[in-house]
Amino acid sequence: MRGPNSKESSGARHAGRAVLYLRVSDPKQVNTDYDPEDNSIPAQRKACAALAADLGLTVVDEYVEPGR
Repeated sequence: MRGPNSKESSGARHAGRAVLYLRVSDPKQVNTDYDPEDNSIPAQRKACAALAADLGLTVVDEYVEPGR
């Protein structure tokens, strides 16, 4: 039986859904494809989508909090 604090082996596959929360603190990071720190919205979206796919999750929605 797995509890909330149990660790699963890397590469474990899950069936489920994911919601992405993408946030930047600087408005310049919202629509740029180049960000040396990979903090832009597109970079976060790409990384999160790849992780969801690796975990076998389907991305069903995303929330974007642009820099203000």
